Amino acid sequence: MVWNNRVSHGIRTIGYDISTGTMEIIFSDDTVRYYGPVPYSLYTGFAHATFPDRFYRHTIEGKIPLIINT
Repeated sequence: MVWNNRVSHGIRTIGYDISTGTMEIIFSDDTVRYYGPVPYSLYTGFAHATFPDRFYRHTIEGKIPLIINT
């Protein structure tokens, strides 16, 4: 699993499981969401985005299948 911590104000951590193509997002309010399948290139784009919250809203939320929402 690859992790990036302190991504933005609203997103605390993002992780990526290379073997399954699953991305885990932990929000600042401790909500955890799993998305997949996610291409590694999308994960790295998210991890290096200038505005990660905006990237999430425009590229991931509602567009990539949500696997588990806790």
